[in-house]
Amino acid sequence: MKTIAFCLLASLALSACTTGIKSSSTINNPDSDVTQFPVETAVINIFTKEYSDSLYSLLPDKKSLEFDYKIIPKAASNFENQQVQSVQSISSTSIDNEVITRNVRMSYFTLNPFLFKGYTSSSGEYSVATQSAILPRVASVGSSGKSVAAIVYSDSSKSNQIRSYTEKWSLSKASQNTAWFCIEELAHGNLAFKKKKIQCFEIDEHGDILDSKIIETYKTEVGVKTIEVISRL
Repeated sequence: MKTIAFCLLASLALSACTTGIKSSSTINNPDSDVTQFPVETAVINIFTKEYSDSLYSLLPDKKSLEFDYKIIPKAASNFENQQVQSVQSISSTSIDNEVITRNVRMSYFTLNPFLFKGYTSSSGEYSVATQSAILPRVASVGSSGKSVAAIVYSDSSKSNQIRSYTEKWSLSKASQNTAWFCIEELAHGNLAFKKKKIQCFEIDEHGDILDSKIIETYKTEVGVKTIEVISRL
């Protein structure tokens, strides 16, 4: 199985080699360009298959940024008074090999159709999500659509909202037989802070995950900054 570098959506949240995220159906002629891909299958694979990822970037000051995490499917659970499926992500961020952040997150979802419900994290965050639209089973290159709207609270009491975010998905050509399935997250926080994150997964015609990358754009005192984090391989 191949491992990919990936940063799961806050919601999915959420990039080198992924191990055997496989499905069984083929929807295109292998002798021609593949133009349709099983989007929902790809997302289900991300949430239900165990794998580990490592992403890398060189910062403007020449320091190395690395994001590592592992995805571990868990048993059925209860979230917001609903029976749901759950998956654990364990992540860490390092600069020049020094770990600066570490987090454990539990994400909750249902299947048939896939609906993301929210997450809890070791930092205490408690997020409740609403699926803006159901993901299509199959989508054509060039397609896009709404995905998730979510509110993040400081804890499970939901008495203190710390930010909100929305997501949309898009599908673009990567190669003759693959496409980039991207999830764009626009986060809104206190003090008018805004950040946009685009997480992309290279998928094949079966919905298998082959590679990934993350692009983050955020405001600073000196302007807008962009960081792209990609697989080492």
